Amino acid sequence: MYFTRFDSPLGEITVYSDGAALCALHLTGQKHGIPKGAAEEKAELLLFAVTKKWLKDYFDGRIPEEVPPLRLKGTQFQKDVWQALMKIPYGETLRYKDLAEQIAKHRGIKKMSAQAIGQAAGKNRILLLVPCHRLIGSDGSLTGFAAGIERKRWLLEHEGIEYQK
Repeated sequence: MYFTRFDSPLGEITVYSDGAALCALHLTGQKHGIPKGAAEEKAELLLFAVTKKWLKDYFDGRIPEEVPPLRLKGTQFQKDVWQALMKIPYGETLRYKDLAEQIAKHRGIKKMSAQAIGQAAGKNRILLLVPCHRLIGSDGSLTGFAAGIERKRWLLEHEGIEYQK
């Protein structure tokens, strides 16, 4: 496992890779998301250069084009949720309950809990690139975010998204 650090408007970001794909993106002070095991600092990985460009574009207000390869580790349900999150366009949000309906339909079941969606989103280890910050409550309010509600608010405002305050 390798890592490098980047400065951002949200504070320091640590990015982890297995050498082939991005495994985690961690904001300082975030509740969880750091991969287990030893990691070696290796800033020169090409993957880290691609990730740094993605982050620079994003924080400069441009929609990033090239998404680095991602290694999503979790249950199949979590991966389904994370893949769905990646389809929420820049500058838009989706309610937890609406994503629950989408996932239920995709899985061929009648109903799914919005809380289950929230729990899966909360296990997302690649913040920003897997944009769980774009999930909002049924009334448009902000709810959980592993890196903190203030950062979620900042990200939504940065993308020009209006939400219930």
